[in-house]
Amino acid sequence: MKPTLTDEELNWLAEMDQNPTKKAHIRWLAIRIVEEFIQDPNKDSVKIAEVVALAPVLDREPYRKLPISFIREFINALILDADLLQGIVQVVQPASPEFLESDDPVKIFSVLRIRLGGTHQPSLGHSFHLTLAVSRLLDIMVEHRYFNTSQTRCYLETR
Repeated sequence: MKPTLTDEELNWLAEMDQNPTKKAHIRWLAIRIVEEFIQDPNKDSVKIAEVVALAPVLDREPYRKLPISFIREFINALILDADLLQGIVQVVQPASPEFLESDDPVKIFSVLRIRLGGTHQPSLGHSFHLTLAVSRLLDIMVEHRYFNTSQTRCYLETR
């Protein structure tokens, strides 16, 4: 799903296409913001929202660093961080198919499964956020035709 742009935004994009130096500088700034975000140990919902907004305009290499960073932070969080969880999905959801590896969603599922399995009597809020993330990841897999039924079946099976 691609965002709908306003006339003002379309005009700005056209202006950027006419000025390669300015366009390159803005891309450089976006990459620096991503790099700073990755290094920042305090990722709050505002910072996550800002970097998620940049994801669709990044080139493949800096883009790939974002989901990796979100997943690493999510794995290392002592308690469920719903903002990080939603950040993972929000970064992956608008990605162009060539920016994702076909097994990325399945790897993310594995992380979610481990987190859910390690939670003793998960709260309703935790269950909601994890279920929402799984639902959105399945949507991504279907939309981009990443569906590998054997890998997904392994994830969805209960122990």
